[in-house]
Amino acid sequence: MKSLDVMVLEDSDDQVLILNAILKKVGATPVHCKNAESALQLLNSKRDFALILVDVGLPGMSGFDFAVRLKERRIQAPVIFITGSATGADVMQGILAGASDYIKKPYDPAVVEARLKAKLPFSPE
Repeated sequence: MKSLDVMVLEDSDDQVLILNAILKKVGATPVHCKNAESALQLLNSKRDFALILVDVGLPGMSGFDFAVRLKERRIQAPVIFITGSATGADVMQGILAGASDYIKKPYDPAVVEARLKAKLPFSPE
């Protein structure tokens, strides 16, 4: 069975540890990038991802701007934003940028796990 790589674009080491554990639990392989620029470089290498988790509040290019770049490049992987701010305006901006889902921090790991299982093509369970 092919491994499912999931990009985790997050600048907080604590959040990365939590998300990596959840991803491994659902049978995915997390691939971490600390900023949007390094994530775009990785995508330039033609690497395929089953899903992309994106923190909105990144240093440098925002998660919203990163998602717009994905749309411009016709990257097909679903994008899930993870953010501490999920006002109606933020959610609308995220959806227009290309998000398929939105997770508000602090989050319940069980809810994140369920959302990942719903978006990923398969789960080992």
